[in-house]
Amino acid sequence: MYSVGLVMRDLEAAIVQAIPDINFLTIATPDIRPGALLESRHLERYIGQIEPCLMPPLTPAMFETERQPVAVKFQDLSLERSGAAAIGLLHRFGLQLPGIGLSTTDAISVRLCLETVTVQRFTSGLGKLEFEQALRSLKAQNLPAFQRLQNHFLVVATYYARDFCVTFGAELLNAIDLDRKLQSPARSRMQRQGNTVWVTHNETLPFGVLGYEIT
Repeated sequence: MYSVGLVMRDLEAAIVQAIPDINFLTIATPDIRPGALLESRHLERYIGQIEPCLMPPLTPAMFETERQPVAVKFQDLSLERSGAAAIGLLHRFGLQLPGIGLSTTDAISVRLCLETVTVQRFTSGLGKLEFEQALRSLKAQNLPAFQRLQNHFLVVATYYARDFCVTFGAELLNAIDLDRKLQSPARSRMQRQGNTVWVTHNETLPFGVLGYEIT
């Protein structure tokens, strides 16, 4: 097993320092993108997009997005987990090990390293201020529609581990056929070298978001 210690906190601290208000996701899904509405800050169930609910002065063009690299180097840091927490870490970054039983879960230990992080945001710079103005207009003109949005979490930017690697402890390799079991994010590329799996070109599954609760 890998030890869980300072290295783990270093990567998490580096991400939070680079992206101070980030909310880490527990399970990545492609529906979560800028403009997405989640059940709440702590319940990540996707419930729809906010664009159809809002009124002028926001326009469809203001909801167009762009993808850019995050200019922060995380390569020298890693994140380590074991047991059920290792499964949670894999899910956060879009990896799945379906059909793994409790006895095998206990044998799992992983170390994750980020190589390239990208962010998807509104090209227009649309953010909290503009959304709050539009929501105030909606509240004044259609209170029931506004109330349906209240307490939900609005996503304004999504962060992706475009390229990353996961190193598995030897116990897992002895317990399962990793090549057959491990599933990677849609349209990404996956390559295994020994007990390390490289995932590249992940453009669909975010590991964290920026946003705010509609009140």
